[in-house]
Formats: sequence, structure tokens, C-alpha cells
Amino acid sequence: MTLVNSLKREARFVLRDRAFVTWILVVLGAASFAVWSGIAEVEQQRESIAFLSESDRTDRTEQFTSQSDWGAAAYYSFHLTHDAPSNFAFAALGQRDTSSWKHRIRMLALEGQIYEHDPGNPELALVGRFDFAFFVAFVLPLILIFILHDMQASERSAGRFNLLVASVADDRSLWRYRALVRSAGVLIAAIIPLTFGGIVSGTSAFTLATAAAWVIS
Repeated sequence: MTLVNSLKREARFVLRDRAFVTWILVVLGAASFAVWSGIAEVEQQRESIAFLSESDRTDRTEQFTSQSDWGAAAYYSFHLTHDAPSNFAFAALGQRDTSSWKHRIRMLALEGQIYEHDPGNPELALVGRFDFAFFVAFVLPLILIFILHDMQASERSAGRFNLLVASVADDRSLWRYRALVRSAGVLIAAIIPLTFGGIVSGTSAFTLATAAAWVIS
């Protein structure tokens, strides 16, 4: 019960900390934006694949009618190949910005088409897209460091440090509980948008649970 009471006490304390609540809202907003932009990009890619697939069927139908035999039609006509985004691509787009996920090929001069891809913005490819994976890998650790680095110093500057130390039997456990509660609040704020995005995208519960475990770890 001591652990539960200590965690409850620290939870009540951090909820009264306006700076911490502000950072929680920042994490929630940034994670929501990352998930929303990922869902929008995935939907755009799926719409592009659907449109190109229909155009590809029309083009090949016209090519088949203009050739004298099936071999020539198969040899000279274009064929659309594509890699559809997965149900978890909204959170981690991976190399889809730099590697081609749609390609029109034909049997004529096939070797020279292997490394062709759509031109993209090289600066965007260098920086990387702001998806949920980018947010968790680069932004979230910085926020955690900023929130946790001055727990004792802030209490000293506020004049509460000696009173806090005197009110607990083990002052080291006090800072551990406080760090645990603050970290849990930040991680929960990051996982909530991921969960909603996964539900909207049809991601399996196992995949979402695995992703949440990676975020926590």
C-alpha cells in the first residue's frame, strides 16, 4: 500500500504542476499531429494506387487491341507494380519517401528500369518525415529529459526541498516515484493518439500492443 499511496501522492502533485500539464498537452498534440499526418499520407498513397491501377488496366486494354499477338502486347505494354502501405504504416512510413512504392515497368529494357523511381524532395528525404516513429525516436526522449532533469533543483528553488525530504522515510524513493509518475504521464499521452490511429487504420491489437511496449521501453 505504501507504493500505491506514494504514486497517488505524486500523481496529485504533478497534476497541480502547470508546467508539467503543459508538457503533457504538448506531447499529446505532437503525437496526434504525427499520427494524423501519417494517416493522411497513407490514405493519399492508397488513393494513388487505386487511380493508377484503373489507369493501368485501361492502358493495357488499349495496348492489347493495337498489337497483332499476345506476346507483343505483353512485351511492349506497361504493367503497374506497387507496394501498398500496411495497416501500421501511419505510424512508421519507413523508406517509402526514398524508395519507390509504385512503378510502371514493361518487359522491353527491363534491366534499365530496376532503379527508376519518382523524383522527390532531397531535403525532405534527408530530414525524414515527421511520423509517429520519428516523434518517439527523437522528440519524446528530449521531452522526458527536459521534464526529469531538474526535479530536485526546482524544489530547491521553490524552497520545498528540505520539507519534502523530511516528510519521507527514504528521500531516494521520493524522486524515483516522481520520475515514474512523470514518465508514465508523458508515455500515456503519446500512446493515446497511437491507439486511436491504430483503431481508425484497422491495425491489429497485437501490433498496437507491441508498438506501445516499444514506446514504453
